[in-house]
Amino acid sequence: MSKLTALFCLAALATAQEPVFRTGTRLVTVDVVVRNNRGPIRGLTKDDFTIQDKGKTQTISVFSVADVNSPPAKADPLPPRVAANRLNQNGETAVSATLLLFDRLNIPRPLDQAAVRIKVLEFLASLKPSDRIGFCSLGTNLIMVQDVNDNAGPMAQAAKNLLAPNQASPGDEREQAVEARLSDALTPMQQLDMRVRTGTTPQALETIARHLAGIPGRKNLIWVLSDFPLTFGEQADRRDNYESEVARASNILAGANVAAYLMDPRGVTISGSSTSGSEGTGTVSRTEGSLMPKGRGGAVAPAESVGLSGSETVDAIAKATGGNTYHQTNDIGADVRKVMEDAQVTYTLGFYVDEKNLDGKSHDLNVRLAKKPETSGASVRHRKSYLALATKQESRPSMNQLVDDPLDATAIGLMAAAAPDPSKPGVHMVQVRVDLHNLQFEHRADKWIAAFDLGLALETGGGGAPPVSNKPMTLTLTDDQYKQALAAGLLVDNSIPSPTKPVILRVAVQDKGTGQAGSVRVPLQP
Repeated sequence: MSKLTALFCLAALATAQEPVFRTGTRLVTVDVVVRNNRGPIRGLTKDDFTIQDKGKTQTISVFSVADVNSPPAKADPLPPRVAANRLNQNGETAVSATLLLFDRLNIPRPLDQAAVRIKVLEFLASLKPSDRIGFCSLGTNLIMVQDVNDNAGPMAQAAKNLLAPNQASPGDEREQAVEARLSDALTPMQQLDMRVRTGTTPQALETIARHLAGIPGRKNLIWVLSDFPLTFGEQADRRDNYESEVARASNILAGANVAAYLMDPRGVTISGSSTSGSEGTGTVSRTEGSLMPKGRGGAVAPAESVGLSGSETVDAIAKATGGNTYHQTNDIGADVRKVMEDAQVTYTLGFYVDEKNLDGKSHDLNVRLAKKPETSGASVRHRKSYLALATKQESRPSMNQLVDDPLDATAIGLMAAAAPDPSKPGVHMVQVRVDLHNLQFEHRADKWIAAFDLGLALETGGGGAPPVSNKPMTLTLTDDQYKQALAAGLLVDNSIPSPTKPVILRVAVQDKGTGQAGSVRVPLQP
């Protein structure tokens, strides 16, 4: 047994109970939250739900329950040289995910950003170590301060330090790093050109969706912004273009079962500069985040006509993804706590669609509850549609994009480790462990066959995407090999030149059939 394999034996790979991909089909999963006025409703079974695709009842083939009050058994901490995209350093898996995104890019006024910064810091400072909430910021790029499954204690302390800058700086290197990231993530920035905002925002949403895709249970994105970035123009098709852009943002998040909670925290006491429709100023923005009204015959109505506002734009995204909106709130903390409550219990329903029935259009989804005393008066929240795309129609990130992403992808579970090769000076051994539950296998001639790409890249620290070494992999497994690999994960051995200074090794895996991906960062020492 190699030294790296021994390290992996100490760490459990978080896996599903059974494979979820079938060749020639697409699995559609829907995360469902069921609540009444007393809180989440527990104890429901598959038979309590009916799911419909365009009004047609589907067979529920996949059913699971994620409950924050029933977390999985605690695993051993990850060894120092092992990194994973679904486990934290304590070996714990997330039961659900709530990520707070401070979108400086789409709060254009630095004055508003500075005011919101204080509200965000006050909320973060109130967190307990046991709270599980991630925090990231969007400026010219994404900055992850704390991931969704990390201990909130260091970030809470960093927030307290930034609120009282005269107190002593933290002495621990990790605490210093968290405080530096938090300070960077909250620094106000100047307004950027709309073309930058409309290009950067969808890319950031795609990265966040890939990061949350493999986490079970409810996935909440609390998106703090003031204006949704939409293109300019006065042409007759402007409204249609806007609706397409709003649908794109909704589909990016809904496709990964991420519920968007859009929050405009600029209460009336901040600046009075709201562009979220009639709220606050009594005017409708014509330049940012608003939909142009339609006149007779589909033509754009005169500019003075009252149309769909920026608030309705974000409302549409929240509704499509199964989330909610909070307009002109002065209390971020209270509203974030409400969102976190939505992640307490999640029911996941999945059904298969034959690729021949995938028409490339948006399909409405509807979830109904069986009528019984415990579900009386219950509300059901879930995403409202999915894009019925065949595998060949779906857009997928390139390997270069995966290794350059600021956040790890999680749709495929990965672990990776690296260490100097004692028999080859100047060479590091790299071993990657892949969760085969997340790959698409085809059963052909008594063999299980799957194909994926494995990419390795060293972060140079000099900016720009690192060069990628791409290795195509094809698996042909017997029934016994397949069962063993499902239980233990697939180990793939590699080697790279030893670094001359501390660097980060980026490892990415992408299924060739589905485009699903996983990635992870491994710190390397010379």
